[in-house]
Amino acid sequence: MRPRVHAALVAPALIFFSPALFFHRALYVRDTGIYFYPHKAWIAAMLRSLQLPQWSAQEFGGLPIIADPNYNFFHPLGLLTDFLPLPWGFQLFVFTAVLLASYSAYWLGRELRLSGAASILCAWTFAWSGPFVSLMESGSVLVVASIPGLFAATVRLRRTGATRDLLLVAVTAALLFFTGVPEVAGAGFLLALVLSGRRLPKVLAGCALGAGLAAIQLLPTAAFVRESSRGMGFGPEPAFRFLRIPALIFPLFDGWLDAPGVPYWSFAGTPWVEAVYLGAVVLLLASFGLKKQWPVLLAALAFACLATTPGFAEARVLLPPLRDLRFGDKFILPLAMAVPIAAATGFDRLTANKRLLRPALGMALLSLVCFAAAAFSPFAGFAAPQIECLRVTALRYVPLELAMLSAALVCVAHGRKHFLFAILAVELGLPAATLNRTIPAEELIAKTPLEPVLADAGRDFRIDVQSAGLHNEDAGSIGEPDWLRTHQIFTIRHLALYDPGTAPELLLMRGYSGFPSGLMKDLYAKGDLNLLSVRYGVEFGSGGRSIYPALGFRLVSDRGLVRIFRNDRALPRIRMEPHGSVKIVEERNDALRIEVDAAAPSRLVVADTMARGWTATIDGAKASPLPGALRVIDVPAGKHAVRWSYLAPGLFAGAIVSLLSLIVALTLWRRGHVGGSW
Repeated sequence: MRPRVHAALVAPALIFFSPALFFHRALYVRDTGIYFYPHKAWIAAMLRSLQLPQWSAQEFGGLPIIADPNYNFFHPLGLLTDFLPLPWGFQLFVFTAVLLASYSAYWLGRELRLSGAASILCAWTFAWSGPFVSLMESGSVLVVASIPGLFAATVRLRRTGATRDLLLVAVTAALLFFTGVPEVAGAGFLLALVLSGRRLPKVLAGCALGAGLAAIQLLPTAAFVRESSRGMGFGPEPAFRFLRIPALIFPLFDGWLDAPGVPYWSFAGTPWVEAVYLGAVVLLLASFGLKKQWPVLLAALAFACLATTPGFAEARVLLPPLRDLRFGDKFILPLAMAVPIAAATGFDRLTANKRLLRPALGMALLSLVCFAAAAFSPFAGFAAPQIECLRVTALRYVPLELAMLSAALVCVAHGRKHFLFAILAVELGLPAATLNRTIPAEELIAKTPLEPVLADAGRDFRIDVQSAGLHNEDAGSIGEPDWLRTHQIFTIRHLALYDPGTAPELLLMRGYSGFPSGLMKDLYAKGDLNLLSVRYGVEFGSGGRSIYPALGFRLVSDRGLVRIFRNDRALPRIRMEPHGSVKIVEERNDALRIEVDAAAPSRLVVADTMARGWTATIDGAKASPLPGALRVIDVPAGKHAVRWSYLAPGLFAGAIVSLLSLIVALTLWRRGHVGGSW
């Protein structure tokens, strides 16, 4: 690979991530600050203490960790966050994932027998599209970054049919299984099958072997999701909303910079994919690659239709797997994967046959004008801010997209590929820059002034966190005007999870996880915080009605936007009922040893989540836990040694399946190598 290719792929990522990599700033928006940073730091702390991070008691009464694929524990890139200091290690992880996406998309272009320039175009239009850049805020970027590699391996196997390339499909499939976000990964697998052509059986065999290699992750995840609140499914939620379709061509269509004061995402609610921008130039080039790449584009459009129409709610009723999905707009990502393939193909076709340029220019102008007329006409029922957003967007971005489209076609006509790439850099770079938000890294590790008050809870009680009454102006005064999740909420979580070695290990009742135990979540919803050992309630915001006084909590600290309430009736987290004493001998993330002394038969209550995988013994003999959300066992009178231990369901079986699959893969590799088919 030539140096200029490396420069073209690496330079955009270096520019985008330079504040986070070199200027001591940190990504923080959305899942990054309140989900990935603290959990990955906790995982690193467990590994440093030579513990396998199977279970964390810090949130929602306890959650499985290894079984949650969002933490990428078994993925090789996960090592960057497990063994490097945070937050820098996490930002290097995201930066490396972006490079993986760029190089994999370039490899895909070469496997499709496209020119070097077209392959670079494929990499750019994939890695710097609005949907992909939206995910650079979080660990979810890895799932999308891994899909082009599977595509490239599939195309290679389609051409050669060799055993080595079947193994390449297996490896890329296994890496994709390790990344989490199964609905996005599933869409990637389906598009790979579309690309497989007549080699479909071999591609299926490679994916099956990849699933075997990843069984150490897949089997625990399956057991984990089934017992979580996510496994119970979600109610009907809005579709991706067809009104965001203009944002595929016009950047910032959803508001924000378009019209000051207009709520961001005013047309679609808060989405999972923050921006869907692909660009007019990219979509025009893709239209000329339609002839060769129509199967994968058609499949991607089918997903997009599912995401952009009210049919998503009905589909969730008919298709049980969709009931576990929270955001329908995830299904716009397949379009962001397929369009770069078609755009790169169309680029080579246009540069080889310039007679297509005249009808191309005419078609582009006509389609944009018609599109603008339809998209920006004042629809009945729009509120005044939305109409203003439409008007400002039309005035700013329709002329801009027309100008870039015309300039791009002129560059193709005169063979000015470098100028074309400069136009693409502007078209993709400007929207991407608006999504590059960082804060000083010190803010992620600063001590919170609430620490002395909350340290009293320790590991004997829990803390509940509410953001009741939080307004935009409140968030702005704290320092996060773009998001309603405050920095103070993060610092509370930082105390509990970010650095267990130096901060008190607080136990939170309300954590930020999409997979709490369904039974524990129901118990919490009933409001019996005494039973759940909640000693403190922390509330943020200047308005709204507080829930804590009605539950018997008293106000102990009022710092304006942050108020702390104390519950003196909270029961200890580990207790004997109705009478008896307990002494904690040892507590690890996956084990708990307790000495109890009961004057009469009693019950030992550990107010932590009861989940499959937890087992109990009394004086070495197996005990049967009582059914319910909490870990409870009956204890006979007298002094006894009780031990609770946890092994993630499916972890042992998954490790065996992965080992056997690895043996099969090595055997196939050896036979292929010795037989000379390599």
